[in-house]
Amino acid sequence: MREIGCSFHRCSSLLNNPVPHGIAYRYDIHVRDIPGARILAEFHRAQRVPATFFLFWDYSPFERQRFEDYRELRRLLSEPLEIGLHDSPIDAFLIRAEFHGNRREYGRWTDSDDALKWLADLALDSQKLANLNQAALKDFVVRARRTREHFGPFSLVAAHGGELVQSLRKKLPSLSPGAQRTVEGLRARHWLTPERVAAAGLERCADHNQYSPPGWCEVSEDGGQISKMARMLRQRLLAEKTAVQFLLHPYTWAGGKRDAELSELLNKAGSSVALQS
Repeated sequence: MREIGCSFHRCSSLLNNPVPHGIAYRYDIHVRDIPGARILAEFHRAQRVPATFFLFWDYSPFERQRFEDYRELRRLLSEPLEIGLHDSPIDAFLIRAEFHGNRREYGRWTDSDDALKWLADLALDSQKLANLNQAALKDFVVRARRTREHFGPFSLVAAHGGELVQSLRKKLPSLSPGAQRTVEGLRARHWLTPERVAAAGLERCADHNQYSPPGWCEVSEDGGQISKMARMLRQRLLAEKTAVQFLLHPYTWAGGKRDAELSELLNKAGSSVALQS
């Protein structure tokens, strides 16, 4: 990327001022990503390449149990690195308020007929939907404040896919148009409107959505599809000369889930070459 004239930016800077061949690194840090994030933080500091590490630390009791691990990671994120909050406000609110912090029970519910009935009720009752959104916003504001208290100042939030929308995605074709619109509205990247983000004292949501600036795009390995990401990156950088934000999960790059195509290439290359790659 340096050889073709790319420049490197913080996520907030590139969102505010997309420049051709501009690159920003977004890392979403779930619990399993913490070890890989330590390695990548060291790499970015050595290369003097900015990156934003979005901490998924306050979603449910499971993540909060690893608070000290997140704090230890935060101590490694010095200039030119920064933090953001990774969040799915509707899911986090429901886990806390309706399931007493039991994320496993919540996950089962999202894939049940009860969840479909709840969704249908929301689609028909605008006041019930408004109440849910208002309660989730209050929760989100608290999590943003808590993140500042424990991890320092930050300006961006990055949306998490969320268990509710992921469970309902395969059922969308069978839902009414109103229920489909409701599901999309609960999805974090759409729910995090400029007004709600500002209410939490933040600058913007770092996701590709209707509020994204022209000349900017997001490219991800999408759960391990690294070779697909590389092809898309070539198109965006070489053909379209767009500003690109990487959406990456350190777990994938530190020996976690990888697509079959890349794994086959690495196996053919041999272990020593694979490590260098």
